[in-house]
Amino acid sequence: ASTLVASCASSAAAISSANRKYGSAASASTTRPAWGAGWKISETHTRKLRTMRESANSHPSNPAVMKTWDLSFIVTLKRAFATAGAARLGYNHRMDLFDHAMQQDMEHEAPLAQRMRPLSLDEFVGQEHIIGPGKPLRRSIEADRLFSSIIFFGPPGTGKTTLAQLIANHTRAHFEKLSAVLAGVAELRRVIEESKERRRLHRQRTILFVDEVHRWNKAQQDALLPHVETGLITLIGATTENPYFEVIRALVSRSRIFQLEPLNEGQLGTIIDRALSDSERGYGGRAIRVDEDARKHLIDVSGGDARNLLNALELAVESTSPGEDGVIHVDLEVAQESIQRRAILYDK
Repeated sequence: ASTLVASCASSAAAISSANRKYGSAASASTTRPAWGAGWKISETHTRKLRTMRESANSHPSNPAVMKTWDLSFIVTLKRAFATAGAARLGYNHRMDLFDHAMQQDMEHEAPLAQRMRPLSLDEFVGQEHIIGPGKPLRRSIEADRLFSSIIFFGPPGTGKTTLAQLIANHTRAHFEKLSAVLAGVAELRRVIEESKERRRLHRQRTILFVDEVHRWNKAQQDALLPHVETGLITLIGATTENPYFEVIRALVSRSRIFQLEPLNEGQLGTIIDRALSDSERGYGGRAIRVDEDARKHLIDVSGGDARNLLNALELAVESTSPGEDGVIHVDLEVAQESIQRRAILYDK
C-alpha cells in the first residue's frame, strides 16, 4: 500500500506540474516527467508510454508537438495508475478504481449468502474430511503449497467456491477467476499468456479457478491441459456434476478430486446462528427472533445447502415487518412460506 501511495503521489505531482506548465503552447518545454520513477503499471500501459516517449523524442524542438505529447502522456498516465491502483488492491487488470468502488457497493448490497461467506479457514463450516485440522488440503493451503491441480465436486451450497476464495486469500501466487459459463477459449488464452509473462518476469505462480468447469466442452478443456501438465497454471475447478463424466480424463488424472458432502443439521445450525448474530455482515444489528420450530424447518428443508438456508432466512426476515416492540418475529408460518419444499438432487 505504501508503494502505491508513494507512486500515485509521484504521478500526481508530475501530472499537476505538466498541467501548469502546458497551459499554453508558448510555455512548452522539452522537460517531461521522469520515466519509470516508482511506477507500478501494466505492461500494456508501459509499452504505450514508451512508444509515446520515443515519438516525442523525435520532435524535441517543436512546442506544439511537445504539448500534444505531454497532454496525451497525462491521460495515459492517469489510466495507468487507475488500473495499477486496482491491481494493488487485488483486482483484475481490467478493473479500475471506479469499478472497485462499484464492487464495494455491490458487496454491501449482496445477498446474505454472499455476505456470510467465511473469510478464513477457521470460519469454514463442514467438510472436515477434507479441510479439517491436520488434513493434507488444509496444510497445503496454510503453507501456500498446493501440491497439484484440484477439482471440488459436490452439490450446491457446500463450499466449493468459498474454498477457492480462501485459497486466494492465503496464497502469494497470482489468482485468476473464470466462470466457464461466461468465459471461452479467448479469455483462457489471455490468462495463459499473462501467466507466462508473470512467470518469466517475476517468477510468480498462477492459480486459475474455473467455476462450473463442467460447462466447458472438450476443446476448451483441452486448451488448458498442456499448461496444467507443465505446471504453468495450477487449476482449481468447481463442479456440481460428477467430474469422472463431465471433465476430460486427462485433466482428471492430473488433478486431485475432493468430494464435498451436504451439510448436516448441526453445521447448518451454526451457519444460521452466525448469520443472526453477526452485526457486520449478518443481522446481528437488528432485533430478530426466530422460533425454534421455524429454525428447525429452515434447516430441515434446506437439504444440506447453506446458500438455500441463508436465502430462505433472508426472505423471511426482509419480508416480515417489525412488531409493536420493534422485533422481527419469524414463526413457523413465515418459515414455511420462505422455503416450502426440499430440493431433490439427481446424479448420473
